Amino acid sequence: MRKYHPIVQYYLRPHPGMKNYLRLLGHQHHQYGANVEDYVAFEVTLLSTLGVLHGERWNDDIAMQWREAFQMAVQIMKEGHRDDFVPS
Repeated sequence: MRKYHPIVQYYLRPHPGMKNYLRLLGHQHHQYGANVEDYVAFEVTLLSTLGVLHGERWNDDIAMQWREAFQMAVQIMKEGHRDDFVPS
């Protein structure tokens, strides 16, 4: 779950440094051959997996917060998901 720490941190406290990291992460995904459409499929898988891990504690509010956090991060990642991205 540590991989998702930047998503949670950006959701809770947006910070310019984290924004730059998420752009770079988007660029790296682009370089690996991931498509922007893959983010949607990953979101579904992530939420499903988190639901299993949370067990009985999983509810609509927690799912909504994770969805919002993931979608905020993806919006920033999309800024770097291109060939001509230059990290700042």
